[in-house]
Amino acid sequence: MTTIPFPLTPYEAEAAARGELGVIIRPCGVQAKFMQQLRNGSFEMSQDGGFDCDVSVVVPPAQPGDVIVGLESWHKEKGLGLLYEAEHLEATGICWQPAATMPPEFARHRWPVESVECKRLHPMPAEHAAAAGFDWPESEPGALVMGQHEFVYAWDVQFPAYPWDSNLFVWLHWLGGAE
Repeated sequence: MTTIPFPLTPYEAEAAARGELGVIIRPCGVQAKFMQQLRNGSFEMSQDGGFDCDVSVVVPPAQPGDVIVGLESWHKEKGLGLLYEAEHLEATGICWQPAATMPPEFARHRWPVESVECKRLHPMPAEHAAAAGFDWPESEPGALVMGQHEFVYAWDVQFPAYPWDSNLFVWLHWLGGAE
């Protein structure tokens, strides 16, 4: 078992604080040493016209059995201790440290990885977006469409190098119960 630190997006951190985060979605990053294979077209095409995500081409950040340590925006205040932005959304005047700078020992969320899937980003089912912590209501007329637009915007803000329109492959890290 390996412990893998994962900086959480704001919507993931908020869902984790509520105990509702079920999946972490990240872009598939092709490993540099296999870029030549991709340029030469020496990978296998799947029946749906994409290439199969094979560990010889791309490797997920975490494997089943690993433990993901959720890093989030934070602030250490003398006299108050450690503050997490997801619990203080209305607070003003606090200089929050980015999630990527959080020491893993400060993290309050740890989840075992139950399974990992590689899929195209489109179409993103509402249940996957909801499990990723994004509020995607379906109960009100027109809410699903608005939820999709908000999720697309949030994706593009969090992952500007991997825009939604590119329809890239993503890793879905399905999480077990918090440790």
